[in-house]
Amino acid sequence: MSQRELWKIRKMVQRLFPTTDKHCEMCQSTEKIERHHRDGNIKRNPKNGKNIAYLCASCHDELHSKTGYVMRNVLAMVAV
Repeated sequence: MSQRELWKIRKMVQRLFPTTDKHCEMCQSTEKIERHHRDGNIKRNPKNGKNIAYLCASCHDELHSKTGYVMRNVLAMVAV
């Protein structure tokens, strides 16, 4: 995937799923909220939001370390 494609995906995700006024779905924190793609596919962003989870940076890192998926795409997961 090219940098241009990643940039387009990032902009689309920011528009569809803003992180302002969100809380972590695991710990309820409101600090450093990031988007997590539930199925791991950064290209799948349905408008209903079913593939997006909002997590704080700590819980997001913990989730990825437990699932073994540590190479997350930082361009698609935008921290507030």
